[in-house]
Amino acid sequence: LASPYVRTTKAGSSKLSKTLTYLPEGEYKLSANAYAYYGYGTRNGQQLYLNDQTLAISSARNRTATLRSLTGSVSSDYTMEFGIKTTSTSTATNIAMDNVSLVFQGTMADYIEGIENMTYDIISEASSLSGKLMNASVKNALLNVLRNVDSSLSNYVSKIASGTSTVDDVNAWIVALEAVENAVAAAKISVDAYTALDVQISASRAKAALYPQQTCGSIDEFGLD
Repeated sequence: LASPYVRTTKAGSSKLSKTLTYLPEGEYKLSANAYAYYGYGTRNGQQLYLNDQTLAISSARNRTATLRSLTGSVSSDYTMEFGIKTTSTSTATNIAMDNVSLVFQGTMADYIEGIENMTYDIISEASSLSGKLMNASVKNALLNVLRNVDSSLSNYVSKIASGTSTVDDVNAWIVALEAVENAVAAAKISVDAYTALDVQISASRAKAALYPQQTCGSIDEFGLD
């Protein structure tokens, strides 16, 4: 086990971690070869972790990277952080992990349902924004990404169900979701700008109403010399 690893000299401040996004809600099992050491002595106070779940690690003198596992959950933020970290009681100067695997703890149907629910949750805001006043090009971009993410989701789910999904299918779906979130951010800026403009126009109209224009009568009402 040569890498990845991190060397630390300050207890409680170090971790070797990875953050994943766009993971459907549910339980996941993390497995990894992990260890922590200081010289050739046994050290305690280190943890393998998955979000808020932790597993204490103590390493033997031979620095063997033991296969360890723990289960944790992903909630409605669809994000997971996992890795190995030191705690306030750790005396290790080196922590390391390798051969990492992450497995969804559920059926294929559960996973597909989770993917669909997450996608619809992410695009719901985009759908609600699409009916608001905004810049035309921004609105067209928003509508385009909504169509694209729907197509990417259908393709990804179909591939999962048939057992033929690849990394490219996953990446295409994630890229589509990222595009939706970027389009939503742009749409919010445009909607806010148009809302502010509408407020200004309304204020100007209200001000103008305080000073009504004086109108003249018909031409017949004028005297001619």
